[in-house]
Amino acid sequence: MFDSFLGLPLHVLVLHFTVVLVPLGAMATVAVMVRHDWRARFLPHVAAGNVALLALTFVTVRAGLALQGDLDPTRTSVPTHDHEAFGKALLWIVVALAAVSVITWLVSRTDHFAPQALIGLAAVVAVLALASAGMTAVTGHTGSESHWGAISR
Repeated sequence: MFDSFLGLPLHVLVLHFTVVLVPLGAMATVAVMVRHDWRARFLPHVAAGNVALLALTFVTVRAGLALQGDLDPTRTSVPTHDHEAFGKALLWIVVALAAVSVITWLVSRTDHFAPQALIGLAAVVAVLALASAGMTAVTGHTGSESHWGAISR
């Protein structure tokens, strides 16, 4: 299911969306979390966007694992263990980002929590968003280096 789309490796197609959209989503998330007026207005959109990015990241990781399983280890010298580990770490960061974004949105809709709780949750969401952007860059770089690094040398 995650190995190809129209005969092309699915990972190669979706990774470009992930590499662009996760950092863009992270920037939007941080912007919304640091501004109270934006948080009140756009928090549901940010939470939904982070859940969508979770789905995209999941597909990218699963497609990468399927592609790795399709590679013939005797015909390639590409080390992928770092890239795979970083991709899995990215997935867990985005899981946490989506979960805490939704929790923050749910907390913002009630009057049972102190404003400081919402500010604390917003700070956690912002940190997770920055971590997702950083891990996306590291994951993308290690994948690019493992497959194309020999060409640039």
